[in-house]
Amino acid sequence: MIQDKDTNIVYFSEWLNAKQGGHPGFFKRLTSLLDKIGIKWDMLKHTADYWARDYIPLQLAEDDYLKYVYRPDYLYKVDGRAQYITDCSESCNELGIQYRTTDIVIDGGNVVDCGAYIVMTDKVFEENDVPKNDKILSDRLEKALRKNVIFIPWTRHSQPGDKETDVYGHADGFIK
Repeated sequence: MIQDKDTNIVYFSEWLNAKQGGHPGFFKRLTSLLDKIGIKWDMLKHTADYWARDYIPLQLAEDDYLKYVYRPDYLYKVDGRAQYITDCSESCNELGIQYRTTDIVIDGGNVVDCGAYIVMTDKVFEENDVPKNDKILSDRLEKALRKNVIFIPWTRHSQPGDKETDVYGHADGFIK
């Protein structure tokens, strides 16, 4: 997997620059800074929320992208939130990003590249409706991600719609 520091472009959801509900002032300051220091950026169209890291295909090598099933319980199990689930197919096609696919449910915020390993919380087992540490899913993840995966524990302390606790189970909230 390509680490963030090694990518050659930054993609933003079109929502970030939206006048209604977006943050256009922040977007302008951020993209001006990127332009100033020579970092390329582009817009993802056809998105349903800001958090592109969660739903955009994982870049595993220069021309190797993995598109997964993005269906986090904190969106699809909560009334009114399923509308924020992005299928990034149109965005990728418009940008010319070719990808391979897997039917594994993954939340991109739960995938952290740590050199020879990928670190994920074990919430990925729950999201795929299998027991924790299921060997078949573990093997499938390692084959799809092309790296060994280390699973760190995550305990559900609330239901998907609760606002006061971690319902996301993202490894990127624990390590970097």
